[in-house]
Amino acid sequence: MVEVRCGQCNTVLDERSDVKVEQRIPCPNCHSLSRAFKVELHDEIKVFDQLKTKVKSPENKKPVYESIHGEEVSQSNPANIIKDRIIDRRNDRYYERIIDTITGNIIHEDEGRLSDHQGHGSAKHEK
Repeated sequence: MVEVRCGQCNTVLDERSDVKVEQRIPCPNCHSLSRAFKVELHDEIKVFDQLKTKVKSPENKKPVYESIHGEEVSQSNPANIIKDRIIDRRNDRYYERIIDTITGNIIHEDEGRLSDHQGHGSAKHEK
């Protein structure tokens, strides 16, 4: 919305912002045809933080330890999620917990041996 004010005395006027100068009615307070227009714009930016770690070893192609902790945009949930994931290849351990940021409810939690955790994420078999 555009607010129209007198450019001389700053009185708020009941006038559309697209009225041509020659069609303006003089300001009832000071009789000026000068105008000032006020436009307000609002936007929102959300910032998320996430910590990712990888521990590599020269004798292994894949990292021996990976972890993710933090908030991210969910592809399947209308709310954002908090993801905690640990992949520990040395100790054959996998852990993941997904939490809804609005309700605080746990959406998904899985823990077990990494060698048993197949067919998920990047380990999915191609169709």
